[in-house]
Amino acid sequence: MNGGALSVTPTSLANSLTSVINVGANGIGELNLYADGVIAAATLHANTNLVIGGATTAGILGFQFSGTTSDSLVLSGTGTLTVGLGGGVINARTLTPLVAGYHRQRSIWFQL
Repeated sequence: MNGGALSVTPTSLANSLTSVINVGANGIGELNLYADGVIAAATLHANTNLVIGGATTAGILGFQFSGTTSDSLVLSGTGTLTVGLGGGVINARTLTPLVAGYHRQRSIWFQL
């Protein structure tokens, strides 16, 4: 995804048989999980790599949050997450009010 935004459901990513997902590698791009309007995990196909941002452009991931839970992307097999020098941004869209405190989604912590 380069130069635009793609809103998908977590199951559509899970069913994708690609070996790499590039978000913003060659132009600012966004991949978000807003399409279904519910909290869900997207487990990527085994060994799929996720690349966020490029040398000079940012990649954006969008997740929905509700209470103390949120959408998530789960890498499986030998899949890796790479963030380019242009950086990565996480956008949060709330479905219901968030609960104050610390929120852990895999290895990323958020404080509200």
